[in-house]
Amino acid sequence: MTMRGFKIVGLLIIVSSVFGCSDMTSSLVQVRNAWVREPPGGHPITGAYMEITNTSNAICEIIQVSSSKVGRVEIHQTEHDNGTMRMRKIDSLKLRPGEQIILQPGGLHLMLMDLADDLKAGDILMLLLHFSDGTKQQVESSVRKGTYE
Repeated sequence: MTMRGFKIVGLLIIVSSVFGCSDMTSSLVQVRNAWVREPPGGHPITGAYMEITNTSNAICEIIQVSSSKVGRVEIHQTEHDNGTMRMRKIDSLKLRPGEQIILQPGGLHLMLMDLADDLKAGDILMLLLHFSDGTKQQVESSVRKGTYE
C-alpha cells in the first residue's frame, strides 16, 4: 500500500471514531433475537424484546423506537415494589462500548401501543431504532406466541 493509501485509511479510522454512533457506525449496534409477543385476541398492546450490543467504540443512545404499524412505542422497565409489579417508562437506552442490553419479559422491554393491525405468530414487524445522533437502524422482529404472567 502506498503512503497515500495509509493516509486515507488513517483518516477513515479517525472520522469513524469521532462520529461514534453516526451513519458510519450505527450499524455497529448489533440487534439479535428480536421478537414481539402475539397479543391476545386483537388486544392493541403488546411487548417487544431483543438483545442489543454496542460493538462500536463510542457510547450509543437509543432515544426512540417506532414502527409504521404501531401508534406508540415506549421503553419500559418492570420493577417489583412490595409484591406488586409496576412498569416505569424510560426515556432512553445508553450503551457503553461493548455493552449488551437484553430486553426481556419481566424486565427491560418495549411496549407497543395502538397496534394498527392484528399481529399473529409468524408475522414480521419492522421496528426502527432512533439514536441520539440522528441516525436510525431498522430491526426485523418476528411475532411469536408467548405466555402472559
